[in-house]
Amino acid sequence: MTLIMIMCVLDFGLTFKLHQWGGSEVNWLMADLLEGKPILLSLMKLGLTLICLIFLIFHKNFRVLGLFRTGDAIYIIFAVYLILTSYELYGMLSVRHFLFLP
Repeated sequence: MTLIMIMCVLDFGLTFKLHQWGGSEVNWLMADLLEGKPILLSLMKLGLTLICLIFLIFHKNFRVLGLFRTGDAIYIIFAVYLILTSYELYGMLSVRHFLFLP
């Protein structure tokens, strides 16, 4: 859970920095908040992630369609955040190299 929250904070920080460098947010709701109220966006993003993780932890032994436990979703969320932050870091390094930023 801690690693996912760290990845969530890293995701927000990278998204915010890329937006400052001219990148765009694909999610239209997040894009509006990023333009006007980035602090509200960060609180909303962290809050929703935390609430969802707590829900999954409380229900970790439930089975979905008899196929997998909901606790397995925690690993999927971590993998998605890992891929997302890797993609953002790659984009950040590409933009930084292209713009010759220090």
